[in-house]
Amino acid sequence: LNEKYNFPCTALIVGDGPQRDKISKLVTANSKLSSVVNFLGFRRDVPEILVASDLVVLTSKTEGFGMVLAEANMLGRPVVGPNKTGVEGVIEHGINGLLFENDSADDFCQKVIAILSDQEIQKAMGDAARNYAREHFMQDILLGQLLSLYNVSFDK
Repeated sequence: LNEKYNFPCTALIVGDGPQRDKISKLVTANSKLSSVVNFLGFRRDVPEILVASDLVVLTSKTEGFGMVLAEANMLGRPVVGPNKTGVEGVIEHGINGLLFENDSADDFCQKVIAILSDQEIQKAMGDAARNYAREHFMQDILLGQLLSLYNVSFDK
């Protein structure tokens, strides 16, 4: 994530926001980061990206709900998001993901590493995420249709 944490991973940043150029310049200036951070911009294939991800994070400082986190839950992916933003309705801390202190890069990094460094936690949170989505977001038939669209089954 950065030199302080020295944790191997690849980050895919999806979307175009007002901070993209600033963040891109910071990443480009750091050769270690530029080899592991990929800016994908606006994409229409977000479901495929979510399915291929081990973890889905949202770093928005102000978020009303966090639809991408709910979609990640439906696909059985653990999630990380900022507390006190509205994503608490999608993340049950310690169950289907982790909440980090809003505006704390250190807490964010620690939460991401906690999940990515332990495959048992990853699997347990992913399973809990799928169950959480079933219980909180959609009726089973609608969830089944969405997962079918994403080409993912409940048995994964």
